[in-house]
Amino acid sequence: MNLQENIQRIREMMGLLTEEKKDNTKKNILYPLSTNGNKTIVLLPGAGKDGGQGKDDFESLAESLGKDFSVYSADFENEFNVRDYAKNIADEIEANDDIKQCAVGGFSIGGAIAWHLASTLKVLRSKKFNINYSLLIVVYLLQQKSSLKV
Repeated sequence: MNLQENIQRIREMMGLLTEEKKDNTKKNILYPLSTNGNKTIVLLPGAGKDGGQGKDDFESLAESLGKDFSVYSADFENEFNVRDYAKNIADEIEANDDIKQCAVGGFSIGGAIAWHLASTLKVLRSKKFNINYSLLIVVYLLQQKSSLKV
């Protein structure tokens, strides 16, 4: 046995084996698409083959709303627990000092997730969420005759 192997064996026996430090910091689900608006809207994307991609669905909308609204979005994988996901987003909203008051909305399945998020914020009695101004479900209807099959 060489010196390195002996050192490794001693560390294991003494319980001092150092593993790579795992990054235990929790990654945020929400990310800003635009900031510095007077109001905040959280928009949740529709699903695609790689799950929901908020930037893909809402980047141009966020640019349009940027001076009036801070826009936050999120990504998700195709399989996840919607209620846990909504609760985690609600917790992030509550902990985010940049979000003073918000509305929530979504596109396609993101609208259903937004409904769960609104319900969670209501149950939490969030002061940042006003149900009277919320649950905007964003639906895009393409009005190009060539893409419509009747």
